[in-house]
Amino acid sequence: MNWIIDANPCPGLFYGTRAQDGFILRIRTPGGQLSVSQGRAIAQWLEDWDCESVQVTNRGNLQLRSLASAPNPQVFAQLQCLGLGARLPELDHLRNIMASPTAGIDVQERLDTRPWVRALDHYIQHSPHLAALPAKFSIGLDGGGSVAIGTRSPLPWEYRYNEIQLSLVTLEETHGELSPYFHLAFAAGKQLYDSGRLIPVEQGVEAVAALSQAYLDYLKQAAPLPQPGRRPRLKHLLADWGLEQYLQQVDGYLPQPLPEAFPLSRGKKFFAPTAVGGAHLGVHPQRQPGLAYVGVDLPLGQLTLAQLQGVLDIVAEFGQGPLRLTPWQSLIIANIREEQVEKVLERLQGLGLSGEAPDWAIAACTGKPGCSAAASTTQVEAQRLLQDLPQQLGLGRPVTIHLTACPKSCAQPGPAEITLLGLSLDTYNLYLGDGQDSWNYDLGPVATDDLSRVIARLLQSYKEQRHDRDESLSDWVRRLDEAGVPVRESLR
Repeated sequence: MNWIIDANPCPGLFYGTRAQDGFILRIRTPGGQLSVSQGRAIAQWLEDWDCESVQVTNRGNLQLRSLASAPNPQVFAQLQCLGLGARLPELDHLRNIMASPTAGIDVQERLDTRPWVRALDHYIQHSPHLAALPAKFSIGLDGGGSVAIGTRSPLPWEYRYNEIQLSLVTLEETHGELSPYFHLAFAAGKQLYDSGRLIPVEQGVEAVAALSQAYLDYLKQAAPLPQPGRRPRLKHLLADWGLEQYLQQVDGYLPQPLPEAFPLSRGKKFFAPTAVGGAHLGVHPQRQPGLAYVGVDLPLGQLTLAQLQGVLDIVAEFGQGPLRLTPWQSLIIANIREEQVEKVLERLQGLGLSGEAPDWAIAACTGKPGCSAAASTTQVEAQRLLQDLPQQLGLGRPVTIHLTACPKSCAQPGPAEITLLGLSLDTYNLYLGDGQDSWNYDLGPVATDDLSRVIARLLQSYKEQRHDRDESLSDWVRRLDEAGVPVRESLR
């Protein structure tokens, strides 16, 4: 069943993506910005459709599940009027533009990326030829702040789910002034390509247009993929053309070639942005004096209808501007007067929400029954872990736990420290990561009923045996492996 346009593999708005528990509807919010009026409209639709909850995804989208039928045409029109639906439905499949959720309020930020998000979204919405791009075409922007979309990566600008990544850097010019540029990188599958090129920030949209046009040139001459309806992706382009040929094609659509990223021969110094990542939960001062923001943890990204309505009330009463959705399936309420922060925290607590970061972060894919490719009920097991594991273990640093019902790892964009791969309804395979690869250490099968006990024991062993609080779980596992000590022994 199609709604308005032909369905794509990735869920969207104007076409029906069917799962075992009903249709999925995914609403894009460019840069993760959701106004109070937009949020209230979504809350009303949840109530009308008898949806008990909505989920924040790992791209800062909002996702509704288990819809029995398509929304009526009036709903689509309202979504478009509110800026939550593509102006041209044929463009709806393109992925959400990502940016730091603290854009404009981050104390360390060098560039507020929100104007560039709006400009890029306007370009996409008014460029019907981009409908030929594959659904996984994606753009990420980073302004060099303390909360970067490259969290959990050793590289501050890396986020593997963005095919085109623009990250702010500054160059010291010969006269001593700092000039801002976007550093250009590409993510193709699990491989990251540093383009070695810079984009003057004022030419950001123009450069993305050239990158997109060169991408379209490749699609016109590329051989079709074996899977019906699938279009070649950037990884296929880079495999066939190579990085240099792609960049040469891009330069042909620009007034002048993009400058090199490290022009040391001209006496300039390269400065990369700092990024500590994942530091958005809890209370933080803003760059605006007297204001603070609160990062709100959402277990598995889930918000009940009552919680959504309550959070929107808090934003309307205490905050200014939009509710911010993060790529870590959480929320940020910004522009709170410092003297009002305690009231906001009390209101959140009354909704069953917390502004404190737990010692672990769980991500889980849809699993059964929502996904036909799933071997296990990951959401059920994730909820059980949330209930069984103590919120505060005294680790002092978060540990990432990823439950995936198949090897595609849809829910976790970067490497996870603990990965549970569903093999069946009764069994998961346990892997530990080393910071670059989630699957590096295979600890073998674990019965579904034993997951909470095994993970709790693993975390406790890590806490007891690590050198200090600065040693991550991945570093601890690597140290034991190099010493010939089986990590599996710590699970007994």
